[in-house]
Amino acid sequence: MKKGIVILAVASGLTFLASHACAGNRAGAVTFTPGIGYDFFASKRNIRNTTVIPEIALAYNFDEHWGLEGAWGTFGTSYHGGVAANQSVKGDLYTLAGIYHINQFNYHIVEPYVAAGLGVLYLNPNRSNANNLANLNAALGTQVFFSDSIAFRSEVRDLYTLSGGVNDVMLNFGVSFLIGGNTPVTEPSPYKQLSDSAVSQ
Repeated sequence: MKKGIVILAVASGLTFLASHACAGNRAGAVTFTPGIGYDFFASKRNIRNTTVIPEIALAYNFDEHWGLEGAWGTFGTSYHGGVAANQSVKGDLYTLAGIYHINQFNYHIVEPYVAAGLGVLYLNPNRSNANNLANLNAALGTQVFFSDSIAFRSEVRDLYTLSGGVNDVMLNFGVSFLIGGNTPVTEPSPYKQLSDSAVSQ
């Protein structure tokens, strides 16, 4: 009996993996990711760290690996030093980045990715520079797929402002929804028969 339970547990796990083998990013899919972020501003900005809500990203996958993503987030915070201490400041962040999904694993349930691109940080008011600040940004993140088209996403992104050489860091979390694309046809699970035989015991 115990042997049957062990076989059933192992077979069930393998069946789960096999049934999710086609999960992951796919060619031609549009990915919509709503989420939230947390912005760690560079100390020289004298701006309090804050939550970025809402945060929305929209991407297109050229194939299983390469994609292009645009994102927007908005926030409200305040200054914490100098004559402008406690003065409120509102901001918007726009980014456009290329993404490379690292999905060469046997089962695409967890897919790390790297991204890099350009962006604009809008601060109002901004005490030291123009309101629109161009930046270079790079990110390292991962997606955990719960189905063929839904994944939890987390990432850390560095934003380097070209004017003044300022580095801000963001932590982002969201849920990705894949729409359309070429879903691969999976072969019948080789573990299904093993699972059924274990249950019959």
